[in-house]
Amino acid sequence: MNMNHYLQLMGIDVWRLRTPVSNHYYHYDLLDTQDRQVGVLLADAVLKDEKESQLVEKIAKATKKQIRGGLKEGRPNPEKLGQCVIILLGNRVTQSFSQVNFPQIITSHSPAELLRDGDLKPKTWNALKKAMQLMEA
Repeated sequence: MNMNHYLQLMGIDVWRLRTPVSNHYYHYDLLDTQDRQVGVLLADAVLKDEKESQLVEKIAKATKKQIRGGLKEGRPNPEKLGQCVIILLGNRVTQSFSQVNFPQIITSHSPAELLRDGDLKPKTWNALKKAMQLMEA
């Protein structure tokens, strides 16, 4: 008996394995005037479109630091980050840090949530201001 017979009965001519869900996130290093890393901004990449990308970049620039980074593939690795201020926007990137103990972690809503609900922006701005104060200390 043909192993794919049941697939043909369901109208499936070609069997393809699903591609694994790729994890994407935004990663911006935040640098002081001497090009030293004082912070990092990590954000969930849900929509992966221009509006989301622009919003994350604007948030990074609002820290008034030099920024370097963009969209990354994979999962954030907490062990590769130095002892700097870490800004986490969204549940996925926050979960990546649930098992580690960093002294200066600031969390808030994902960019996709901010685009959907503008009422969340003041809370995120307040979290960002707190992170900016920590980076200056």
